[in-house]
Amino acid sequence: MKQDYLKSLRELEGEKFYVRSYQRGYRWGDREVGDLLQDIWDFALYNQNSHKDSTKTSQDFYCLQPIVVNKKEQHYNVIDGQQRLTTIFLIIKFLKNNDFFEISYETRKDSDKNIY
Repeated sequence: MKQDYLKSLRELEGEKFYVRSYQRGYRWGDREVGDLLQDIWDFALYNQNSHKDSTKTSQDFYCLQPIVVNKKEQHYNVIDGQQRLTTIFLIIKFLKNNDFFEISYETRKDSDKNIY
């Protein structure tokens, strides 16, 4: 039976994701990454300003489009959302310089060496 869960990025810490070969390669460019970063920035700015303006209500969380996974024993197989997940991984890697979560690719056996 399919179960749906809504998790925060914080809850993904330490998780392992595996991208199977049927997924298309990473295709996001500057525009898509910029749009995602701008959306996150706008969300943060809105919440910051809502504390100053009593007519605005703050939003509890920023929701990405869903990332669909299939839970295996040691990892999650990524079914949909590989572009978003990879981009979030790279952003966190850049900002925190650590392995917040792991992601590997069936088509790129050495991807661990290149992104970690």
